[in-house]
Amino acid sequence: MPAREMAVKRPTYAKDGLKSINARGCIIEFVATMTYVALCVPVQMMYGNGFTTAVTYGVVVTLLTYAFRKETVAQMNPSVSVTFMATGKITVEQMIGNIVSQIAGALIGVCWTCVWVAGGNDPTGYVGATLGYWGQANAGRVFFCETVANWLFLVTIVQATHPSLKQSAFFSSIFIGFAYYVCLLFTGSVSGGMINAARSFASACAGSIRIKGRAAPGAVVSTKILWDRHWIAWVAPMAGGAAAIVVDFFMTGFPEKKNTEAPHWLDATV
Repeated sequence: MPAREMAVKRPTYAKDGLKSINARGCIIEFVATMTYVALCVPVQMMYGNGFTTAVTYGVVVTLLTYAFRKETVAQMNPSVSVTFMATGKITVEQMIGNIVSQIAGALIGVCWTCVWVAGGNDPTGYVGATLGYWGQANAGRVFFCETVANWLFLVTIVQATHPSLKQSAFFSSIFIGFAYYVCLLFTGSVSGGMINAARSFASACAGSIRIKGRAAPGAVVSTKILWDRHWIAWVAPMAGGAAAIVVDFFMTGFPEKKNTEAPHWLDATV
C-alpha cells in the first residue's frame, strides 16, 4: 500500500513577517468566534454543562466550520490555530493574527451574551465561565481530563483536514463538530468544558465585571474562583495539541526538511 501523502510540515514564517497576515482570514475568525460564543454561552448558562449544551456547541461548530470551509475552516480556538501552525497549514504570523481575532471575537460575543441573558437568569454571575472544579478533584486530575479531551478534538481536526483525504468538506465538518460534542459532554461535568481558551477567557472577564457590578457600594468582592484554574483552559489544550501533532507525525511521517513558506490559510475543500 503506498504511503499517504505527507502533509505534516514544520512551523514556518512568512517572508514578509506580520505584513503577510491575511486580514480577510482574521475577520472571518473574529466573526465566527463571536457567533460561536454568542450562540453557545447563553445555552450553557441556562442549561448547564449537560447534553443540551454539548449538542448546541457541536452543531454550531459543525455549521461554522462548513460555512467557512474555503477560508480558515473557522478555527475559532487558539489551540486549533497553534496546531495548524505546527503542522504547516498556516504561518506563525497568521496564527498570531487568528488568535488575536479569536480573543476579540469571544469578548464581543460574550458582551452580546450579557445583553441577551439578563442578570436574573444568571444567578451565579459567572456568565458561563468554566471554573475547572470537580468535587474534591485536584487541579492535576482536571488538567489530565481536559488534555485527553483536547487531544481527541485536535487529532480529529488534523486528520479531517488532511489534504490526502478525499472526503467531502461536509463530512469533515460533521467529524469536527461531533468530536467537539463528545469532548464537551465528557468534560462538562468535570471542568465545565475548557476546550476553547478564548471562550473561557471571555466568560471569566465578563463574569468578573458582573460579580463586581452586583456588589453593594463599598463592598469588596473576590473573583478568585473564576481565575484560580483558568490556566488549565490554556495549558491543557496546548498539551492535547502537542499529543495530536505527535500522533499525526507517526501517521503521516515526520517532516524531512523545513519548508520555505506555508500557506497563509487552510483550504479544506478536499
